[in-house]
Amino acid sequence: MNLANTLTFSRFLITPLFMGVYLYPAFFGVSEPFFPYVLIALLVLVELSDMLDGIIARRLNQVTEMGKLIDPLADSIWRISLFLTFVAPPIHLPVWVVFLFLARDLTISTLRSLLALKGIALAARFSGKLKAVLQGVSAFVILTLLIPFQAGLITQEELTFFATLVALVPCLWSLISGVDYFLSAKSYLPCHPKS
Repeated sequence: MNLANTLTFSRFLITPLFMGVYLYPAFFGVSEPFFPYVLIALLVLVELSDMLDGIIARRLNQVTEMGKLIDPLADSIWRISLFLTFVAPPIHLPVWVVFLFLARDLTISTLRSLLALKGIALAARFSGKLKAVLQGVSAFVILTLLIPFQAGLITQEELTFFATLVALVPCLWSLISGVDYFLSAKSYLPCHPKS
């Protein structure tokens, strides 16, 4: 364990904490006025750890095989859990948003596994990194919508509508990113059977 991997592992711990605070704020002692701000703080903390673990690993020469394995896993679990939590009230995000993110991540993971069996590493692509950024930004925007909602400035229906609209951006990019990964690995995949 080094500093970079410790930061990565912290995301595994903060993920259930975020879900717990969102679903059961009273249990965690979070009062209604502070509810959006606590969630935003946890989101920023996780996103900072995601950014810093990579920088630290490269600059301090702490890149490890374990880090290469758990970092994308921690990212995927965090972001899928994040949007899955938003399906519950008060945000009520449509479940198909989570399905698209999950389907994309599972497809890329399967693709990586197939290539790994051939001794080929499917490197991270810019489209995948941009997808993560868009998911983080959209989650931040969605959480900030809770502030006017609690103030009575927008209705429940408007909150769900605007949240869904914001989530559409990373949803569409996730599909584009999935195609990008597939095309980059296409030459390594089995060809069509010969007649």
